[in-house]
Amino acid sequence: LLSNESIAVQANDIVAIQHNSEPGAFLQCQRNESSPWQQNYFSIVYSSGSADFRSNLTNIEWTEGVVCNLRVLYSYRRETVASSPFLRKGQSVPGNYTYRAIVDDGSPRGNMSCGVQVIAPVTDFSVIYPPKQNGVHYVPKNRPVVIVKVATLDRPSVNLSGSNETFSCQATCPEDLSPLCGKEDNNTCYSYIPLFVKDYNLTSITITVRNLVSTISKAVAVRAEDLIDGLTILPDPKIRVLSNELVTYTARVSAGTNVMFKWTVDDKASFIHYKQVYKVIYRTEAVYKLSLTASNHVSTQSIISNVTVDRRNPLAELNVSGVPAVLVQGLPYAFVARVKVDAAINATFRWSFGDGTDDDIYQFSSPYNVSLSVPHVLAKQAVLQHNVTHLYRLPGEYNLSVSASDKHDNLSQLLPLKVYSRLSNVSINVSSNVIAAGKEAEFDASLLPSVLGVTYHWSFGDNSSQQNGTLRRVTHTFRNAGRYNVSVRASNAISSVAAHCVVEV
Repeated sequence: LLSNESIAVQANDIVAIQHNSEPGAFLQCQRNESSPWQQNYFSIVYSSGSADFRSNLTNIEWTEGVVCNLRVLYSYRRETVASSPFLRKGQSVPGNYTYRAIVDDGSPRGNMSCGVQVIAPVTDFSVIYPPKQNGVHYVPKNRPVVIVKVATLDRPSVNLSGSNETFSCQATCPEDLSPLCGKEDNNTCYSYIPLFVKDYNLTSITITVRNLVSTISKAVAVRAEDLIDGLTILPDPKIRVLSNELVTYTARVSAGTNVMFKWTVDDKASFIHYKQVYKVIYRTEAVYKLSLTASNHVSTQSIISNVTVDRRNPLAELNVSGVPAVLVQGLPYAFVARVKVDAAINATFRWSFGDGTDDDIYQFSSPYNVSLSVPHVLAKQAVLQHNVTHLYRLPGEYNLSVSASDKHDNLSQLLPLKVYSRLSNVSINVSSNVIAAGKEAEFDASLLPSVLGVTYHWSFGDNSSQQNGTLRRVTHTFRNAGRYNVSVRASNAISSVAAHCVVEV
């Protein structure tokens, strides 16, 4: 009657049945004192004529020791741990399984089943990119990611400390990292984890891999570096250099942190150098292979150049131009010096003007550019030109010295100069106010501003020959008494002045 109902009962519970049959017609109970199925029951007749429930309860009877046509069968649950080889052994392959059990305990046999999902635990994981170097995983600052390889038959989730994001684990390795992943199989998966890196300090992150049945966490040391870019060598190693001369190369990068430089010559271990500046002496004239590698933990760049080593050419053909024959006091003059030098050696010009002023010194540094007549980096010689401007403030005779030198040779020229002033005034002084005929008289020319390089032309007005010379003081004898006009003209290479006076003889 109630087979489809699930009714929980306890000991000493009372079963109540409501029916609409006549009193005594439903249970049909009979007294039987020998039956083991004797029951006691309580019966009540309810009349629905009144609204008051209690006033409608009539014919209340208690009956004992009867057998009724009603049997109540109940069962109780007992949990038993089933022991089976299948359960003890478990499953070696993950998947969904159905376990079936047949229960036979004397009651009607029952079939029971349940579905079970078998999940493989995470056994291990490792960071395969970037590879560990001295216990640290270095990541590029512009692409800070790590790739985790997980040993599992399942597809677990991956988490990073300090982040709420969950990263999936894919069956295939990223294509550009396949050499690091090794052989792919069904027992591994790969998780791509981007990192947030704010500086270049060493940082510890915790990676957690979990599935429904296991969890593994590992602390990983991570540090960021900038990728290397723009590697160059100064000076350009293609520029010809000299044998038995110290050559200094400097490595430069436009980007990159914690950069280490490695230099080699002709791939020889004896020529390996690990600093940014490389100094080398090539002993023999030849073409050498110079290699430079810049590297940090996240990138590498290399340069390979052929270095031509040659014999030195001595200084030659020093020439000074722009020096006029006559120089004027107070005017600036431009002097030009040229010399032929070896294109791989520094050279120095020195000008000494001989007037007590400071020397003018200028150094040219190789390699020389095209404007200095070097058409190619392998050119052997260059013509250097240096221009100076100088003003002589005082008239006089000076020695202009010009030298060109390198650390091996020195060439020089000495040029005598005469600097003239423009003559402004000349006057005649007579030795005596009274000049006697037949007696020698002395005349003196007073000249401004300088007597350097001056020639005097004297005329005494008595039809005698003109006296010419560099002496400003002359003597003359008038033969006859009278009045005479004495004149002098003073001249140098750039100007002349004249004066005269009348003397009484």
